[in-house]
Amino acid sequence: MVACPCTGIWLGNHGGKYSTLALVGTVFLLTLFVPKVRKSYQQPLFYIAIALCFALILSNLFWLLENDFSAFKWVDSQIEQGFNLHVVSSTL
Repeated sequence: MVACPCTGIWLGNHGGKYSTLALVGTVFLLTLFVPKVRKSYQQPLFYIAIALCFALILSNLFWLLENDFSAFKWVDSQIEQGFNLHVVSSTL
């Protein structure tokens, strides 16, 4: 399965871990509209969890920087540019 260039959601085995950032960002933005969830931003445990998440991701970010983001370049090379009927039919 290949990525849909406009959304990046259907990556299958081709870089799905990188599309997680889009999902996490979207969920965070949606939580801004829910008052009960916004109250969790006042808890220290919330910020400890964010720091732990960044600590776990940091080694991957260093590897990407050292290797000139080769993982992203490879995923990009696997995507068929333009309108792809196979991706559209699989998302429906």
